[in-house]
Amino acid sequence: MKNQLINKAILSITCFIGGLLCVACSDWTDVESIKLTEPNIKDQNPGLYAGYLENLRNYRKSDHYIVYAWFDNSEKVPFSRGQHISQVPDSLDVIALMYPDNLADCELDEMNSLRQEKAMEIIYTVSYDAIKSVHTNLVTLYENDDKGVVAEPKDWISFMTDSVNHALSLLDTYGYDGICISYAGKSTIHMTEEEAEEYTTAQNAFFSLVNNVVGKQTGKRIVFEGKTQYLADKTFLQSCTHIIIPTLDVSSRDALTYNLITANVAGVPSDRFIVTAQTTSLEGGSIGYWSDGSLALYSTASWVMAAHTGFTVAGLGIYNVNTEYFNSDYIVIKETIGIMNPSLKK
Repeated sequence: MKNQLINKAILSITCFIGGLLCVACSDWTDVESIKLTEPNIKDQNPGLYAGYLENLRNYRKSDHYIVYAWFDNSEKVPFSRGQHISQVPDSLDVIALMYPDNLADCELDEMNSLRQEKAMEIIYTVSYDAIKSVHTNLVTLYENDDKGVVAEPKDWISFMTDSVNHALSLLDTYGYDGICISYAGKSTIHMTEEEAEEYTTAQNAFFSLVNNVVGKQTGKRIVFEGKTQYLADKTFLQSCTHIIIPTLDVSSRDALTYNLITANVAGVPSDRFIVTAQTTSLEGGSIGYWSDGSLALYSTASWVMAAHTGFTVAGLGIYNVNTEYFNSDYIVIKETIGIMNPSLKK
C-alpha cells in the first residue's frame, strides 16, 4: 500500500510551492482586472516536477485503494478553479464526468493533460435509470399536452435503444478511458407476472446493448454501479474492473456492511467492491455527515480499511467532488485519501 518515493516527492513539492496551478480553460476571473503571474513549480523547477510526475505514475500502478470522483463539468466557460478538471487532487485515480457530451476544447485539453502527465483516467456514466426518467417525463408531457404541440415519444425500448447507443458512442468520440454502467434495479418479488416480465425484458435489452459495445473494447476501464442483487444476468459483472455499491444514504458502519452483504450474492465477484460517500453541502445540513456527526468521507474511508469477511473493498467513490473545493480547497478529500493510502498526501 505504501509508496515511499512518491511520499518524499510530494513533501518536497509541497515545501517548494504553496499552490500548483495547471493549464486553465480560460483566464481565472478575479475581483480586479490586474493579471498576476503566480509561481508555477512546473516552470521554476522542471526537474523536480518531472520526478514528481514519474512517482505519481508509478503510484497508479501500485497496490493501493482506488478512488473515484464524480465531477460536475456543466460549466463550459469556467470562472473558478473549482470548475476545472485540472484542479482536482492528484491522488484521485479516476474522474467521472457528469456531463460527458458536448465537451469544450479546454476540457479535452485538461483531460489529455491529466491522462498523459498524471496517468489519471477519465470516464463517464451511462445510467439506465436516468434514461428511464427522461422517457417518463416525455410521456407525462405528451399526456398532459392540451394544445397538441408535444410530439408523441417513442416506446420505451426504442427510446432506450437510441439513448444508450448515443451514450455509448461517446466512449470513442471523446476518447474516454472507460465507462460506468449504472443500473439501480429493483426487486421483482412484489411485481405481477406481467410487470416482472416487462421489467426483465427491458433489463436484458439494456445490457445487450451495453455488451455489444463494451465487449469490443480493449484496455478500457469498465465499471458497474448499482444493486447487483437485482440483476437477472450477472455475467456482465465479470468483465468489470470494479463494482460500485451505492451507499450515499448510509450513515453508519453497520449500514455499510449490510449493503455490501446484500450485494454479495451468487454470481457477483466479491473481490472488487467500491463504496460511495459524498461531500458536505455548501448550504449546510446533514448531507455528507454520518448519524454520529462525523464526516461521511472520513468515516467511510476508515471503514474501507477495516477487515471484512466474505468480500473485498477495493476503494471509495466520492460524489459532489467540486463542492469540496469551495468547502476546503480539497483538503478533506486529500485527507480522506490519506486515511486509505497514507503514503499519498497530495
